[in-house]
Amino acid sequence: MVVNNGKLKQKNRPIFTPCYNISPSQIVFGSHDGKLRCLNKEDGSIRWTFDTGAPILSKPVHAENMIVCATTSGFVLALDAVSGQSRGSVRLEGEIYSNPLLTEEKDIYVGCRDSHMYKLSLTT
Repeated sequence: MVVNNGKLKQKNRPIFTPCYNISPSQIVFGSHDGKLRCLNKEDGSIRWTFDTGAPILSKPVHAENMIVCATTSGFVLALDAVSGQSRGSVRLEGEIYSNPLLTEEKDIYVGCRDSHMYKLSLTT
């Protein structure tokens, strides 16, 4: 059974990305307004927001205390999971609509609109 407890306090632009659980109390999600947000599950408050500058349509992933997300402008960004501060980025040759895949080896695979699959390494 699913019970609707009501809308959370935050209202954002359209959200097309799946939410990603990064801890027992936090989730992250991207939005069409280009912002990646970390939400407190208990009270709905936003812990941090990072403006990527372009819509986020793919699911963020979490590893090594970092959040990795991709944008429709072709950026793959790594953010600190606690603070939301940038830890680095790379720009690919096309738009990204696919979900990044994170492997046990900390490699990130992501498909791009330039008809290529990219392998990126996550370094701490």
